Amino acid sequence: MRIKVPRYVANKLDGLRKKDFKIQTFKGSGPGGQHRNKVETAVRITHIATGISAASTDSKKQSQNRSSAFLKLVKKLIQHYRKEHIGEVRQRVPPETIRTYNKIRNVVKDHRTGVEVAYKSVLDGNIDCFIEGYLREVSDGN
Repeated sequence: MRIKVPRYVANKLDGLRKKDFKIQTFKGSGPGGQHRNKVETAVRITHIATGISAASTDSKKQSQNRSSAFLKLVKKLIQHYRKEHIGEVRQRVPPETIRTYNKIRNVVKDHRTGVEVAYKSVLDGNIDCFIEGYLREVSDGN
C-alpha cells in the first residue's frame, strides 16, 4: 500500500529504525473462543519519541496485525508531523529588512552593509555598490 507523504514529513520518517518503536503483543478480546483467549495475536506499536501508538486486533495472525498496526501508526505520525510543521510555519519570524528605499531623502540604504546610494542611481540599475559592499562584508567575516 502506498501513502502520499509530503517531503518535510518524509524527511522525519526516513530516519526511523526498529529501536524507535516499542512493539507489544497481547491477547485479543471479544468473540473467538478458545483460540482467541490463549494466543497473543493483537499488536500495539508505540513510537517512543512522540508516544503515539496504534493497535490492531483485526486478524487471527500476528503478522497481519503487526503490519496493520504499523500502517495505522505511520498515518498518525504523518498527521502529527504535519501539525508540527504547520505550527513551525506560523511561528517563523518575518525576514529582517535588507534595504530601505527612501524617496523623500533620495537615498537607498542597504542595512546589511550600511551602504547608502542615491535613489535615482539605483533605479537606473547601478547596484554594483551593494554587491561590492556585501562581498566586502562576507570576506571580512571570514
